[in-house]
Amino acid sequence: MTIQKAELYRQMALIPVKDEEQCEPEGVRVFYKQKELKSQMIFKSLGEPPAWYEEYESLVGAGWRWRVAAYMAWSACPVNLRWPKTQKELAINILGLTSARQIQKWKARHPKIKEVIASLKVLPMMEHQADVIQALIDSAVVPKPGHLHDRRLFFEMAGIYKPARRYVKKSEGGNGRGVKSMSDAELEEMIREK
Repeated sequence: MTIQKAELYRQMALIPVKDEEQCEPEGVRVFYKQKELKSQMIFKSLGEPPAWYEEYESLVGAGWRWRVAAYMAWSACPVNLRWPKTQKELAINILGLTSARQIQKWKARHPKIKEVIASLKVLPMMEHQADVIQALIDSAVVPKPGHLHDRRLFFEMAGIYKPARRYVKKSEGGNGRGVKSMSDAELEEMIREK
């Protein structure tokens, strides 16, 4: 896991779920350990790693149990890049579970899982912020009419320029009405007020 990702994980408080093991009796824990080893062998025997594999490794490195990490990485992956395509296939063919029901139990017991998935979905944007801002600057400094929108966005972000707001007249009840819904008389009155 890169230092940047580790820092982002700390900032987003991506704290692993570790209390599952303490809830299981010793005999059950041994059974699950054997099943987990078999499932990990299935997972590692894949030819080409799936698109979400790097994120999976980062989550495992951060302390998440491997199945939960695989599910979260798979869920955060864009749908068109997901392999396998369905949660049921992931549960049975990759994680070695008998159904996808166990995943639902994880999510119900640990709401943090949903938060982590949501954070992972926006992580690529956070990693490329500096690049995008630099591209905006590079484009905004080009003195050609085609780059006007980038200059405007740059000034808005810097707080130098505030776009003009459309006039909205307040009605008696406090609800705003747009100019399009005003009568000619109301529009003329508005022009005279200015």
